[in-house]
Order: sequence, then C-alpha cells, then structure tokens
Amino acid sequence: NRLNIKRKKLYVIRGIGRWQIIWRFLFTFLNDVWQLIIAPKNEIIVYSFDSNVSLRLLNAINKVLKKRIIMFRHGSMEMLLASPSGKGIFYRFENKLTRNFFLNPNLKISKKIHFFVLGDVILNNLSCLLAEDKMKHFHSIDHPYDFDKTASIKNKENNKLLNIGTVGVLNEYKGVKELVELAKTVKERKKVLV
Repeated sequence: NRLNIKRKKLYVIRGIGRWQIIWRFLFTFLNDVWQLIIAPKNEIIVYSFDSNVSLRLLNAINKVLKKRIIMFRHGSMEMLLASPSGKGIFYRFENKLTRNFFLNPNLKISKKIHFFVLGDVILNNLSCLLAEDKMKHFHSIDHPYDFDKTASIKNKENNKLLNIGTVGVLNEYKGVKELVELAKTVKERKKVLV
C-alpha cells in the first residue's frame, strides 16, 4: 500500500572522482546515522541501497534504539566472494567493510535489522557463505517493478531482432559468460543485440 509510505529525497554527492567518492562516503555515513536517529520509533526505516560505510555503526546504535530497519542488499554482497586484489582503493575499502561485518563470527546483528535481497537464488547462495545467526536476518523478495498498465505489447516475429536486458550490473556472478555463450549459439540463426 503506497499510501503508507513516506518518501524522503536525500542529497547525494555526484561524481566519480576520488574526492567526490570520499565526500560521498562521509556524507552517506552521516546521513544514514542521522536518519536512524530522527526516525520515529513506530515507523519502519528502509535503506534501499547498500550502506556499507555506516552499517556497523547503524547496527550498534540500533541495539540501543531498537527501531525496525529494512536494508536492501545489492551488489556489495558479491564482495563476500570476490577478491579485492587488482581492484581500486574504494572497492577494497567497501570489500573490507562488507566482509568484516557479515563474516565476523563475533558480531551480532541487531534483532530489529532485516536485510532483503532480490531473489531466492541470491538468498540460497548467501546461505552457503553466512553463519546461521546472520542468515536469520536475511529475506528474499522478487525484484520490484511498476509497469504502465496501459502500455501495449507488440508481438514480434520469430525472425526479428532479439533484445536481452539485465537488471543491475552484469558480471561473472550474474551469468555474463552464459549470456555470451547464448549469443554465440543463436548468432547463426538470429541477429543478437547484447
């Protein structure tokens, strides 16, 4: 029920330069903590993005405040598998934050924090990586969508162009190799746009 949702626009520092990223990390950290502190206790706080820089402090503060929090976890959960070697300093920083939080056997997650991933496959894959006490905080939902109900769908003929789309960043973990193999297999019979 969208009528029960209060939305807040938050300022985000843009840019991909080193200083913009540093300021974005700092601003995100402060903003995440501030939103937790000022949110009314009877509301559910939803962090719709990976909040790696503030995750540990949010968890510690919420053990005292006991507010209901939902955090959506996206691409950063791949960092539990990926090695940071050969990556940039910011990736290595986020990788360390993610691994030190979720793989730390001594860290207890606040009872009121729940993490959502977008799909049962991701949830199943995480169960092979995370301890049971961490997994009880994880849940899965289908990727949300909001289609225009008045949009018309045109039937395509079999000999027309095949378009394939993905949600998020496409990489090895999400099947880029399989997609390339599919394109090679179908290439003789169809035009494939990847």
